[in-house]
Amino acid sequence: MMERPRILITNDDGIESPSVIALKRVFNQSDYNVCMVIPSSQRSWGGKAISCEKCVSLEEVKCPDGDIIYSFTGTPADCIILGNFHLCDRKPDLIISGINYGANVGNSFVLSSATVGAAIEGSFLGIPSIAVSLLANTNFLRGRTRLTPDTFKFSANFTKKIADFVLTQKSLPKGVDVININIPFNADESSEVTITPIAKIHYGNLFREINKDDSKEQRDFIFSKMARGMKFDLKKDTDVHDAFVNKKIVISPISVQLTGDIKITREYFKSLNLK
Repeated sequence: MMERPRILITNDDGIESPSVIALKRVFNQSDYNVCMVIPSSQRSWGGKAISCEKCVSLEEVKCPDGDIIYSFTGTPADCIILGNFHLCDRKPDLIISGINYGANVGNSFVLSSATVGAAIEGSFLGIPSIAVSLLANTNFLRGRTRLTPDTFKFSANFTKKIADFVLTQKSLPKGVDVININIPFNADESSEVTITPIAKIHYGNLFREINKDDSKEQRDFIFSKMARGMKFDLKKDTDVHDAFVNKKIVISPISVQLTGDIKITREYFKSLNLK
């Protein structure tokens, strides 16, 4: 009998995210050996942070169908480490991080994203890793409509489609460590899929001063996402443009090989006669 694929799943929106149920429904235990290790609360914008010098706690959560998922007080990257070394009976065949609510496009967002950060952690372990995000919708952002598992139904099914293919290939393409997927909110089976590079952008000022008119010597600031009204240079043929303008499902390959061009750098410093 063929062994079921072992999949390790986490996210950065926390265990209360409806995407947990949506993914659980498509990656059922009869076909997959699934281990879900989810942060106990939202851990967005944390990148690949690791909890150090503090105690982190794991709790088993029993689902209505009897399955166990794990709630962990650490970061999403912590969840990958814990799942791989302490909870999975063997090394996972695939890691899925998501489904995040909100886009993770553009290099500044990608490198700040704890969704992508968890997938990068998985890639360091030599495990094919996928990060998945669903673009936000104005009505949900303003609290007019609640997120439900059905909100993530299409994106969960698309994630399964990609995951199943990667599992049959047993690896990602050569030179690719993470697949980053961004799905428009209203995407469906007719939506176009594009494979495109990650844009080079910055998110702008993220901090708002909260006591600007006070006479105190101390100045206080608070995180206020896109505080200055973020404006992107929507360069064509990038993840940002295809996701937000063309409304396409965007797949972007990520390499964690951080080394830049050695030859050019040597030439750059040549006149210094470095020893």
